[in-house]
Amino acid sequence: MRPEEPSYLRLLIQHGFLQRNFTDLQRAWGIWHGLCSDVEVIEVSVNLERAKKNFLPSIASPYSNLAHVLAAMNVKQISELRARYAVA
Repeated sequence: MRPEEPSYLRLLIQHGFLQRNFTDLQRAWGIWHGLCSDVEVIEVSVNLERAKKNFLPSIASPYSNLAHVLAAMNVKQISELRARYAVA
């Protein structure tokens, strides 16, 4: 069965940036873009790309692998991101 919510919304809910009952998709999209362009997220993403031995890590890679980036971040980094981007 295919989920009804967009994948970016499910990702934000899964990592605690939004609550389950959040319905403003436009605002969630803005939060997702904010996370993808966050300096710390880009830094972690570039480090992940370097670990894969990619010669040219891209600063655009968080847009395609944000779930992997969030999974690689430690608790402190995630907490700081939530403080900057979470919506109650």
